[in-house]
Amino acid sequence: MQIEHLPRVVASLQPSNHPYLNGAWTPQHEEVTALDLDVIEGAIPTDIDGIYLRNTE
Repeated sequence: MQIEHLPRVVASLQPSNHPYLNGAWTPQHEEVTALDLDVIEGAIPTDIDGIYLRNTE
């Protein structure tokens, strides 16, 4: 497995109780490129070809 970590983003957001800034919606400050990941169960459909982007605040 090959993983590339890009430089962390310096956050300018202050801590908040806003529901879209906490829990599953916590902003991500790190970008990772991971290649050749192992599938641990089942199979990935052959027609899937793309990237996964997490949309956060």
